Amino acid sequence: MNRAEFDLDQLLRIAGEYQGYKINIVDLRRFLALLLDEQPIDLWDYTRKSDLYIRTILSLLYALEREKFLYIDGAGMMSLAQRGGSLADFLGIRKTAKPFIEKKQWYGWELTPEYKEILEIIKELYKRVNPQYQYDQAPLVPEAAVYKVAYGIEKGDFTGKDVVCIGDDDLTSVILALSGLPGNVLALDIDKYLLETIEEYSEKNRLRIDTREHDLCKPVPENLKGRFDVFITEPPDTVTGISLFVSRGVELLKESPGMIGYCGISLIACPPQGLLEIQKNLTNMGLLITDRIPKYSDYPPHRTELKHVEVPDCYDDFYPPEKVWYVSDLVRVKTAIGAKRMFEIFDGDIADYNSDAERFA
Repeated sequence: MNRAEFDLDQLLRIAGEYQGYKINIVDLRRFLALLLDEQPIDLWDYTRKSDLYIRTILSLLYALEREKFLYIDGAGMMSLAQRGGSLADFLGIRKTAKPFIEKKQWYGWELTPEYKEILEIIKELYKRVNPQYQYDQAPLVPEAAVYKVAYGIEKGDFTGKDVVCIGDDDLTSVILALSGLPGNVLALDIDKYLLETIEEYSEKNRLRIDTREHDLCKPVPENLKGRFDVFITEPPDTVTGISLFVSRGVELLKESPGMIGYCGISLIACPPQGLLEIQKNLTNMGLLITDRIPKYSDYPPHRTELKHVEVPDCYDDFYPPEKVWYVSDLVRVKTAIGAKRMFEIFDGDIADYNSDAERFA
């Protein structure tokens, strides 16, 4: 068989036209390789395991199912049809013998009894927090929030340090305060109700947490600039959202080199060229990426990102998802000499996923 017999150009064109996002042969190879290894698999587990952009995954699902390379059974499980297997073989794709016996969440790390207790507290407190979608709030699952803090503790980043949580819908400030390790903790958020929830719990349990209501599109208040050793943020997964929140973090950090920042960045929601733009922005702000832990943080099934894409009709019966599918990498950065902010004032939409898709197609 040859390329013409499969008409790969037509297949890629169909995929690209579906979401208005260009798909190339490398995307197709990666999609088929993972499916061949994991089939049968549903779309949500596939997305979680993949490193492809969400529009790429959905576009290829649409095109491959339409052209009979892929089929979906009554339980929503995707597999390659015989024709799809022939295509994979033609492209030189083979099922991979995995080098690891078992894949474990959070790399097999287990919380100590003390932090398991903190996790139970956070699970209860989460019940009082209602995500505000107008702010693109989408907190981590409680376990992921605690494991994120645990990673920073292992790195020695919080003990005796002043820490600011930039956006705190996953209650990181409470987790930090319950650990008893930081010097001071500030929760900085636009959501007044969220901050009141944190304040109420903090006062009742005598925790050292300050709160401040603030719109991050506006400059950081002067009395907060340069006060902190560490920032933590989980921004909207757009180029602007990530760059803006990190920029505010830089403003809040002390001017000495070696200050630390933590940020979640997802390969699912941001196109590859957009991720490159973020990397450039971090460099221009004087930030060195020291750690990037793939797929470290889990989010609840219902995500605002799905409002900006079209799930193919062939998968309507299995939508919306009821399992964790959206994950992000945990990224740790360190300031260099002369680290500086990128934004002063931002006037626009920090959660414009469609704009990213158009800009970086």
